[in-house]
Amino acid sequence: MFDATAPDFAQQWQRLDWQLLQNSSVHRYNNDEELGRTTTGLARLDYLIHHFDAGNWQNEDEMHTALAAYLQFPSYYGRNLDALNDALRDVAEYRYGSDPSTTGTVFALAGYEPFTRRSPELAQAVLEIFAGNARHGLLVGHPMLCLISAMYDFPAVGATPVLLSLPPLEASP
Repeated sequence: MFDATAPDFAQQWQRLDWQLLQNSSVHRYNNDEELGRTTTGLARLDYLIHHFDAGNWQNEDEMHTALAAYLQFPSYYGRNLDALNDALRDVAEYRYGSDPSTTGTVFALAGYEPFTRRSPELAQAVLEIFAGNARHGLLVGHPMLCLISAMYDFPAVGATPVLLSLPPLEASP
């Protein structure tokens, strides 16, 4: 029997967010322009977009400072990777840095290549932490994506590949 209230999955699977999330929560773009076209498309789907210029992060301390200030982490934020993991879990659970009235949350990290060249282990760890918390977000009904611009070919994060993605055609400026 046909259920008029059932979602139209064929139509949803064509949406940009579904195309991205079906394979990974972390996607790589070759440059900031491609990253921007994708964030424009996701903004049209009512995603909350957090833009960061990771190319300006010279070290771990600067990364923590930028993330904590922008996302309004609490004053007791520990400024280390364990604390980042805890804070991103809070973002996934809508405690701060996110908005339950939106479709989901996107972290757009422009200039991730220079940051990766300066601190490759840290750059990889940040993506791992994000991927784990994005998976948690999906379990609580909060889609989260991390989009980076970098030519660097990252190993898998969260047991899924960091895919080189093409920007959506419909989101062209």
